[in-house]
Amino acid sequence: MKRKADQNLRNSDEEAAKDEGKRKRRKYDSEYVSFGFIAVGTGEDLPLCVVCLQTISNDAMKPAKLKRHLNTMHSDFVSRPKPKEYFERQKELAKNIF
Repeated sequence: MKRKADQNLRNSDEEAAKDEGKRKRRKYDSEYVSFGFIAVGTGEDLPLCVVCLQTISNDAMKPAKLKRHLNTMHSDFVSRPKPKEYFERQKELAKNIF
């Protein structure tokens, strides 16, 4: 019984390693700047919030998750929405930093 449990655990670890290699990498879309995010990183796009300069994971590069970050972390931008040009200016400032 213990041998079977050990083998199942080993198999699940091997499957997890295979799945990690197959994980879908999301690409940055230029429309994400309207949520306050730009792409940074070499080789892999990571979203960077231009308001708080926090980088989030590639898995979180979905419009719903970017909106959630904006709503939860920067609620003042939701109550008084900023135009896309504001985020474009912040993008240029952030490029100078990184």
